[in-house]
Amino acid sequence: MEERGSPVHLETVHHCASARLVVACPVNYYLLPVLHKYFTLDQANRTLPLVRRIVADITALYPAWRDLVYRYELASAQARPEQGESPEQLAVRAEIDGVARRINSYLQELEQIGCVFKGFEAGLVDFYGKLDGRDIFWCWKQGEDRIDHWHDLESGFAGRQPIPAVVGGGGAA
Repeated sequence: MEERGSPVHLETVHHCASARLVVACPVNYYLLPVLHKYFTLDQANRTLPLVRRIVADITALYPAWRDLVYRYELASAQARPEQGESPEQLAVRAEIDGVARRINSYLQELEQIGCVFKGFEAGLVDFYGKLDGRDIFWCWKQGEDRIDHWHDLESGFAGRQPIPAVVGGGGAA
């Protein structure tokens, strides 16, 4: 596998009516170029048993994280800013941070494999690859048995296309 760059995790700041909440948010942003791993189609498919388990953990935790953030925002709307965070806000923030840490640890596992996690709702994962000499993503979605699609680096999920039969037999061009 050739290496080039991967996503960077940042914290997300939630502004609430009465408080400012900084949460380690499970969101990838592409701000700095770092190394990527390039996969043949066969190599990417061989990672799927592990990738499936990690993505299942992420997509199971994400709704809980989102619901906790919503609870915090509701509590903030009812709080008095001059009194700081209420005990309820502090407790919910601690839960948010715990869930976010777990999600981020799973995202780091995917990064170590060389995957790019793209979607909390659908469990989208891309693998850098090459097709006809150009950089592409091999595209996998939670629930799929194997990687059957690819897209340009810029087009995203909307640009998904079936992998040509010539490539589908084993390796990337």
